[in-house]
Amino acid sequence: MISSHIQVEEIFLVANCPIYLKCIYFWVLFLLLLFAELQKLEEYEYREFLSNKQLALH
Repeated sequence: MISSHIQVEEIFLVANCPIYLKCIYFWVLFLLLLFAELQKLEEYEYREFLSNKQLALH
């Protein structure tokens, strides 16, 4: 109940912001998502590299 109220307040605050702040907000979210995806990708590639290395050793 409380968390949904906070989310509504956040949306309301963003809606009242000037357009340039909305753009900054959007880009920050976009970059955070992109960074999270890159971290997952690097982790996957590293695991693949380790498994290939183990196969080469055997």
